[in-house]
Amino acid sequence: MARGTVEWASDRLAGAPISVSRPRSSAQSGIEDYIIYLAVFLSPFLALRTDIVFFTISDGLYSLALGFLLFRGRLPRAPLGAASLFWITAFVLTVSGLLVSSLFVGDPVRGLILLMQYFFCFMILPYILMLGDERAAYRRILVFLLGVVVLDLHGIITFYTVGYVPGAVTVTGGRRLATLVGDANAAACLNAMAIVIALWLRSIKRLAVVPFTVFSAVMVLALVLTSSNSGLIAASVGILVYTALTFRVGLLMKMLPLAVCAALFIQFGGIEYLPTTFQKRVLPAVVSGDFSEAGTFADRTDLMAEALNLIGDKDIALLGIGADQFRLQSVQEAPVHNTFLLLWVEGGLLSFAGWLLLCSLGMILWLLAWRKGIARQSGSAVFASFLVFAAMASTNAHIYQRYRYTILLLVMYPLLLEFARSRRPTGQTGRP
Repeated sequence: MARGTVEWASDRLAGAPISVSRPRSSAQSGIEDYIIYLAVFLSPFLALRTDIVFFTISDGLYSLALGFLLFRGRLPRAPLGAASLFWITAFVLTVSGLLVSSLFVGDPVRGLILLMQYFFCFMILPYILMLGDERAAYRRILVFLLGVVVLDLHGIITFYTVGYVPGAVTVTGGRRLATLVGDANAAACLNAMAIVIALWLRSIKRLAVVPFTVFSAVMVLALVLTSSNSGLIAASVGILVYTALTFRVGLLMKMLPLAVCAALFIQFGGIEYLPTTFQKRVLPAVVSGDFSEAGTFADRTDLMAEALNLIGDKDIALLGIGADQFRLQSVQEAPVHNTFLLLWVEGGLLSFAGWLLLCSLGMILWLLAWRKGIARQSGSAVFASFLVFAAMASTNAHIYQRYRYTILLLVMYPLLLEFARSRRPTGQTGRP
């Protein structure tokens, strides 16, 4: 019943029946499908977690779904398809640098902890999320978007009715919306990714006009309330890249009313109605074009300069100083908020190369799709999503929160199905 409700709701959001390959038989489906939907829905709710280790309710549901899939023999043999070599190589390089550096230089326990966190993201999630047909793939993406919207609505209502409460995570003391993600910048980047994906789904008619309008309005409002420069940059980059790669006059005409509304909003003094924190943290940088005026930019650049100095002073090459060791040596006693630099310092060039490969995967898959002349829109969505992910990485420390990889895998899956279909002889159908 619950699974049927999800199917009905996703079809209504799409606005029309989805033309897909043959669905799995009822014998191959079960409660694990609904568990996966629920895990995807709850994946951004990071506040719903244990205090001992980083393990959320969504992680528990993913683990439960994995158990059911193992028991029923439904685990896919090669869930990543054409992306397998790049994805697995990126994982091996990233974690091997951290682990070996921790064993010989830093703290082996911290190295093992990070290994397990990244292992869940890179090696467990693909087997849970990348199975089923095209219909199931788009349903999971819609469920993720719905989860983001519900998360945002809860945060927006809390922001305007309750506000900041000491000890709570939804609204920060600086009057910034953090939602149940627990961090304003992370919440902003989550919405940046979701906005790009909603635009993609609308452009391929997988999301009807009304849900797209409602979802976009909620996510844009949440993005503004986070007062995050990094989130605004990530959203702008994602939208511009996707629009440029899929440019059509029709798409431009659909976006024109939004541009007109934005211009009218600014012309008639709408800026004065923006949240005070947004006006103080974001607007000066946007108006002047100087992001040194943005939020905590100075503190972050100091940490990045400190990381670069440490790389030079210690002659960090293949191996680094070990997992979670930068904060112990930092003057500010904090990790550098740039995943690229942090992995270089703590895991050496091995981890740095692995992370570069991961962030380049979107471009690689887009190029493969372009050469084959298939899935132009899906390939562009993957490219834009990975660019947003890279933008997030440039303002974050270690990235092993499962929702970030959940959405990357969900967006990649339809494109990987297209790759598999293009290699298959005419008339043959089924799952790769």
